[in-house]
Amino acid sequence: MAIYILVDIFVIGIGTALANAKIKTIYKVRDGKTLFVMMAALLLIFISAFRGDFSADYNGYVDMFNRFQWISFDEIIKRGVFEYPEKGYLLFQYVINLIFHDPFYIFLVSSIIIVINNLYFYKRYTSEILLALMLFVEGGIYYPSFNLVRQFLAAGVLLLGSKFLFERKFLPYAIIVVLAFFVHASAVIMIPFYFFSSLKVGKKNMVLYIALFVIMVFALPYTVNYIQQYYWGWYFRGESSAVGYSWKNIVLPVFLSGTAFICYLLNKNTHYVNEYSEKNLEHVTKDEMIDNICLNASFLYLAFSLLGMRLRMMDRFVSFFTPYMVCFLCKQVHLNKHRSILILGIIFILVLFGLVTHSDLPYYFIWDK
Repeated sequence: MAIYILVDIFVIGIGTALANAKIKTIYKVRDGKTLFVMMAALLLIFISAFRGDFSADYNGYVDMFNRFQWISFDEIIKRGVFEYPEKGYLLFQYVINLIFHDPFYIFLVSSIIIVINNLYFYKRYTSEILLALMLFVEGGIYYPSFNLVRQFLAAGVLLLGSKFLFERKFLPYAIIVVLAFFVHASAVIMIPFYFFSSLKVGKKNMVLYIALFVIMVFALPYTVNYIQQYYWGWYFRGESSAVGYSWKNIVLPVFLSGTAFICYLLNKNTHYVNEYSEKNLEHVTKDEMIDNICLNASFLYLAFSLLGMRLRMMDRFVSFFTPYMVCFLCKQVHLNKHRSILILGIIFILVLFGLVTHSDLPYYFIWDK
């Protein structure tokens, strides 16, 4: 438990210090934002990479790594795509095995990719970097990545394509999605998201959003049954523990997305909704497009979180939309006249939620066992 508290204290303390003009002057810090991100990245990579085998899938990744001592490259390539489509992750492990011969490097390299890609994304696209990093740590990405390594590796790869998503360049974006697909097949959902994300913001779309969510809820069992003809046919049979969320998994998404939407409606710049709705996509500025994409992603983030109440597999999709929700929330908080109070309040809730949810989670370093 202590390690989780120390991470929060470090992120909050260093982030607050480097935002202080006097401290930056005393220590001659030119770019507090960049230094903060670099220091946070080093800590988070260290904590993640040197973690012990307390997560459910840890030993499974190690076992996969050890098998590559007698599996050839040709055997990896020749495996049927429907038998195991995530050949990209197999090759990732295979290369690490060839170079390092130690499963520790799986978690080191994975941690570097996940943390660096996320923090670079937030540094580039968010105005409130302290809030963004706290959302990264306690908002459903960092700690779940300890266990769901492939899932968050794929999400990290997808962030490399965010530039093409924002600039509406479909071909390079689709290539990035395909690469992520070969790490975790659930990444394919980001192809239809490319077209959904450009839907213009407006009151009429709210009706569409509600209708889409209702359809998703009712279509969920049929969709899962269809998918299980090809993938995961064993996954939700019988008394599977993967069915359904607990309250801990839904409280934070509802709070964060709800705060973002309320701030969006209350901000003085709400005239942007009508202005954007009247423009053609080719006349929309890049900032307006980014805001709109992140708003649409925030809706899907909430929708898939709520769908997780019926089927926990939906959290596979939530992770892809979380970074965009973080950007949208940070932007709306930044524009709000009660910005400081909102930041303090959200961080307080995040820390409190972390204390509750991490109270029964172990943590030890690999050398402690």
